[in-house]
This record gives sequence, C-alpha cells and structure tokens, in this order.
Amino acid sequence: MFQKHPNTHDALVYWKDYAASSLDIFIVYWCKTTDFKVFLASLEEINLEIKKRFDAAGLDFAFPTQTIHLQQPVAKNA
Repeated sequence: MFQKHPNTHDALVYWKDYAASSLDIFIVYWCKTTDFKVFLASLEEINLEIKKRFDAAGLDFAFPTQTIHLQQPVAKNA
C-alpha cells in the first residue's frame, strides 16, 4: 500500500503493545513532499486505505470508553 502511493515510501509497521482494550500497531512512513496540503491529503488517503483494509478483514478499531455512575441527590428533608 505504501509503495503504491505516489507520495509515500519506506514504511515501518510494528505490533507495538497490548493495551487495556486494544492491540496497538505502530506505523511510520515518509512522505515525499514538503507541501503541507499534499502531506495532509496523503495522510488522509493512507488512513482511509488502512480503515478500508481493516473493514474488509472484519476488524474493528477500539475506541476509548468511560462509564459514569450518577447518584440520586439526597432529599433535603431526609
């Protein structure tokens, strides 16, 4: 994928860590341009391609979640 993209080369992909609810993958690649708009467009294209490939493989991304428990206020006349 990185070799085929016209603005990227030399990608490094490593399985970095076990996290609380995910397996972390570390990806580094180099962009051949110094034009910031071209860089951002390339970044978006690569990220969308990664997401597309995960979807095709039936894999989901983990999103941080939080559970908040709200207690009922104590009555003033209690």
